[in-house]
Amino acid sequence: PFTVFAPTDAAFAALPAGLVDQLLMDPTGDLAQILLYHVLGAEVLSTDLVDGQTATTLQGSDITVT
Repeated sequence: PFTVFAPTDAAFAALPAGLVDQLLMDPTGDLAQILLYHVLGAEVLSTDLVDGQTATTLQGSDITVT
């Protein structure tokens, strides 16, 4: 099981012009790392999350729930 934290449309709209197109040109490069940053390697329900809780993403970074 996995948990995916999907960015909102507003998050994509806030990116610099052309960045998404640039990332899509090399999907195994930075795009893969960005996508893995938004995935946990376990099933996590929103009801299980508490403010300040940390988790490690499949990309290897620690994130904090806010």
